[in-house]
Amino acid sequence: ICKEYKEECEDQSHARLLTIMIQEIMAKNQITFSDLDAVCVASGPGSYTETISVQIPEGVTLGEHILRAKSNWNSVVPADACEETQYGETEDYMVNIVSGLGIDDLISSSDFSIITRSEDQFEINLSIDYSSSLNFSVYSVTGQLLVTKKVFKSNDKYKYDLDMSYASSGVYLVKLGNNTIGYKIGKIIVK
Repeated sequence: ICKEYKEECEDQSHARLLTIMIQEIMAKNQITFSDLDAVCVASGPGSYTETISVQIPEGVTLGEHILRAKSNWNSVVPADACEETQYGETEDYMVNIVSGLGIDDLISSSDFSIITRSEDQFEINLSIDYSSSLNFSVYSVTGQLLVTKKVFKSNDKYKYDLDMSYASSGVYLVKLGNNTIGYKIGKIIVK
């Protein structure tokens, strides 16, 4: 779910403007980074936009860590991200490593259900002795985040009506919970 978007057409300005745009949108909507599940750049700034794979080592400590990414145009990226390069940049990101996106039930003493209403309509329910808001997310099987929403308790349960009519046919993972109590994760099939 997109709260707001901002567009800039100035050539090769992403490194200078992207963080400023994100901060402006967050300030305008009175939200902080802890309120966000993701920030999406839907259209890259040019042919030099890169998608990188990040592999989290097995056994890594859960919690916040700094991720440093280095790029270098038309040359080898040095192993040392702090090494100076003529046409490269180094960016630091704060990442929060939480329990994996598996099918395991992590919240004990709760009742989690997914009801298929039609080929692309679903009702997700969680009954638990907890009262703060929970985070609801939908992921593709490749890990792409499609939906993120805060869910509040009503009538002794958390309920989210999920409309997947816009999505391609396939298997998706739904995740409901938070870092305090853990998560319930299940799968849905959109026909």
